[in-house]
Amino acid sequence: MACMGVPFMGALLTACETTRYVAGTMEPKGIAISSLEFSITKDSVTSYREYVIVRNDQLEYPICVYRFSETSYSALLMKCTHQGTELQAAGDHLHCPAHGSEFSSHGRVTLGPAEQDLRTFRVVAEQDRLLIELT
Repeated sequence: MACMGVPFMGALLTACETTRYVAGTMEPKGIAISSLEFSITKDSVTSYREYVIVRNDQLEYPICVYRFSETSYSALLMKCTHQGTELQAAGDHLHCPAHGSEFSSHGRVTLGPAEQDLRTFRVVAEQDRLLIELT
C-alpha cells in the first residue's frame, strides 16, 4: 500500500515516516540514545515511530530498537544469523536481502533459511534516555 495521507488510518502515519537513523553515544555499559527519537509531532499531535536504527562507528552492524510502549523496547543486532548479511527494517520485522530470512520485532526467526534468532540486547529506559546494554 502506498503512503497516502488517509486521515482515518492513524496507524499508517508511522508506516509512512522515513526510517530514523540515530547516532548512539557509546558509554561504559552500552550505547545510549534519547527516547524522544521515537516521537513524531505533527499539527500538535504526537505519535511514535515503531523503530529507530542506531549506528555508531564502534558497531560492526547497526542495532534496530523497536518501541512497544513507553517502557518496553526490543534491541536487535541487524546481522542475519544465516550468513551475516546486514538486515533491513521493514515495519514490524527485519528482512535479509541476501536469502530472504525474516525476523520478528523480538528477533525470532519467522522465515528461513536462518534457523537462529537474532542477538538481542537489554534496553533500560530512564526518563528520556534509553541504554542499550552491549555487555
